[in-house]
Amino acid sequence: LVRSRGLGDVYKRQGNVYTLKGFTYLPDQGRWASGVIFNYLFSISEDGKNWKDVSKGEFSNIRNSPISRTVTFQSSKARYWRFTALSNTNGDAIAGYAEVDVLTQ
Repeated sequence: LVRSRGLGDVYKRQGNVYTLKGFTYLPDQGRWASGVIFNYLFSISEDGKNWKDVSKGEFSNIRNSPISRTVTFQSSKARYWRFTALSNTNGDAIAGYAEVDVLTQ
């Protein structure tokens, strides 16, 4: 579980270039979870400098059903990926993640 003050990014450098086709997000599974992400932005990069936004949206009804969510997007090559919390279900500045994984081809 990662919980941070201030909405921000989960950033990952993969050793090789992979073809990414989506990601999964599992919110904090604690009894009184905080920082459950509602609006997000997912970006990829081959060099860590030039970023391409591949998915932006919301996790509908995640406050009442905080289960793992899968988001797919058009397949793209990337060495780096970034998951950005834009807002959470409480309207404060805390972001919580139990898991964030990428889907590859």
